Amino acid sequence: MCAAKESKWCEAAHSALCGALTNALAEAGSTPAKHKDSILEFMESKGQVFTWEGIRYVVKNLA
Repeated sequence: MCAAKESKWCEAAHSALCGALTNALAEAGSTPAKHKDSILEFMESKGQVFTWEGIRYVVKNLA
């Protein structure tokens, strides 16, 4: 949970949302890797430039 003085959308909440989205993809028979180009493009459009390997490393620890 987020600390009382933090925004409701603190780091823990964002991590939980990312985990939920990863699980939803898995339940739908998909994976983040199947959408890597879209993910990388979206991240870059938000000023966040990562390699797929960097994202894959983080995503594998979410589920």
